Amino acid sequence: MHYLKQLIILLVLVQPALYSQALIPDRKISVEESVSTALNNRKEMLIAQNEIDLALQKVNEAGSYIYPKIDMTFNYSHTNTNQWMTLPPTFGSMIIPRSTTGDYYLTRLSLWQHVYSGGVYTSNLKLSKSNMLRAQNQLKVINNEITFEVTQAYYDLLSVEEKLNAYTSVIASVEDIMRSNTAPNTSPGIIMKDILQDLLNENAFLKNKFEKDKLDFLRIIGLEFNTNIVLTGKFEPIPEAYDLNKLLAQAFQYRPEPKQTQLQEETDTLSVKLSQAARSPTITLGAHYEFPGEYLTFENKNWNATINMNFPIADGFASIYRTRQKSKQKDQNLLKRKDLEDAIQFEVRKSFLAYSFWLNEISERETQLENAENLLSTVNPSDAPSILQAYKSFLKYKLNYIDSVKEHLTSRAALEHAIGKTLVKE
Repeated sequence: MHYLKQLIILLVLVQPALYSQALIPDRKISVEESVSTALNNRKEMLIAQNEIDLALQKVNEAGSYIYPKIDMTFNYSHTNTNQWMTLPPTFGSMIIPRSTTGDYYLTRLSLWQHVYSGGVYTSNLKLSKSNMLRAQNQLKVINNEITFEVTQAYYDLLSVEEKLNAYTSVIASVEDIMRSNTAPNTSPGIIMKDILQDLLNENAFLKNKFEKDKLDFLRIIGLEFNTNIVLTGKFEPIPEAYDLNKLLAQAFQYRPEPKQTQLQEETDTLSVKLSQAARSPTITLGAHYEFPGEYLTFENKNWNATINMNFPIADGFASIYRTRQKSKQKDQNLLKRKDLEDAIQFEVRKSFLAYSFWLNEISERETQLENAENLLSTVNPSDAPSILQAYKSFLKYKLNYIDSVKEHLTSRAALEHAIGKTLVKE
């Protein structure tokens, strides 16, 4: 009775979990859907989008400094003094003009506008806009990286699935031959058993690899690890020829990294200008209107209009050194731009060589596979050892062909990554 209760409790606990797993539907997914899912789920994209939003707020903040500033101050003080006194800076450094105990009120409206500051505010606004463009461009960089990573992982997983299908087909055929073998304990029969066992071991290894690659693929596209996926992408070559010179031109047109470098140069130029502005004079206009008095009335009215000019004379040469620092940083980024251009050319040429090689290699391996298929059709079905060797040869060339298609598709994805755009004809 005790064991029966334990069994019932175990079924109650386990059944909901098994039932929930059974309810998880298969999710059919193509390579395009995989890329779209990853772009929506990956935290790198979310962080980059937040950086754009943050940069936009900084643009708004920098733009607000161009407009006039308006303040309103209301102050009430109770004094016990025999002479005039000045309030601390926290309370506006206001002078209370009374020498007896009592109250004092002040209501003040102030307006001021920076007329000239050596281009500080306009440069800050341009710098903020440049940083926002850099954030938007960085989003494109991340988009390109994730697209290539997902595409590569998708075709890796799809190639393993194709290999499993090939093994399943060959193993089924070999098992049929084994069942028709009337002398399983002879030397040919033992050899056939060994061949079958090797195929089963290799198939089990591939199944394990498929499950591990599927987990890695789900991690890359940002789906739950218990998601049942069905790959619907086509595993076939795309035999298209491309011109290397056109690809190089497209890389410098569409890759976001050169634009990122150009925006960095603009940022460096603005930084130098901001450093130089520290040595420029500043002009500020202001107007104040106030109602002071020992009683809260608006009978007494004071106002003034002010123009203030400030001429920086010496700061220990700090502004000069800051300008030199910014100029050096600008020169360094110009050198980095040349390295980036070389790196892009290298990536395009390397990807193009890989794509061209595998495009030709597919034709060669397809011919080898066709020869192996023809061999299968010509071998005597009653000659078990020969037909088994023919199946082994067929499987080897089938796997080689699958590898060539995978390398062709991934090298094409690498070429798209190198130029920064899809190669699909619009």
